[in-house]
Amino acid sequence: MAAQATAHTRRALPSGQVIALRYDRELRDPYDRLLALVKPDGGEWLSVSLAERGLGFPLSIAPNGTYYGRVASAAAKAKRAGVGMFSPRRSCTPVSRVRRADAMVSQAQSMPVRSRAQYDSANRKLNQAVALITAASAARYGIKSGFFTTYTKTLRAPALRRVKSVRASKTRQWNIIRNQSGGNSGDNSGGSSTNSGGSWWPPGVPHSYTGPRCYRPGGVIWYPC
Repeated sequence: MAAQATAHTRRALPSGQVIALRYDRELRDPYDRLLALVKPDGGEWLSVSLAERGLGFPLSIAPNGTYYGRVASAAAKAKRAGVGMFSPRRSCTPVSRVRRADAMVSQAQSMPVRSRAQYDSANRKLNQAVALITAASAARYGIKSGFFTTYTKTLRAPALRRVKSVRASKTRQWNIIRNQSGGNSGDNSGGSSTNSGGSWWPPGVPHSYTGPRCYRPGGVIWYPC
């Protein structure tokens, strides 16, 4: 949302505007840039107004930190209001990405696992969820604010735990199916298979199925592929 932040700054600080500057302990950074809070005549402090709109984030670099609390309070207000980079309605924000990922995890959780193809399909859905959760990290946005980093970690941690839980559940389900069909539950790539007599048919697959079959080693155990 850099374009929105730039637009707000231009509106707040029109060319020729009289401004007030408030300094901290260190006046310039290593690039010789002036460090100050900026306030347009009759307006609000720019750092605070950006943070209140979720368009900027508090960052404390020693020895300067006098005004950090004011900006952090404004960012907390934006988070509570769900605006700017805290908005769940914008597809690019961390909360939006994590919510979409959580919906994918729910889809994977409801998917049946009666064949290797179904097991792989559920895992693909979980992998897509992980990719979205990863994209919700502060580093992916290039934002080094400790406030924003903590926010994204708080969002991502429970989502990643749920992915892990659902993946483990699907693996347990698949191993049960493998054991029932004579496979080796310790090898997801397929192990030796046995035939207890008669023509073997995969559980959950209708006997009217005439599509392609993928056989496991031994040529007896197969699944739709």
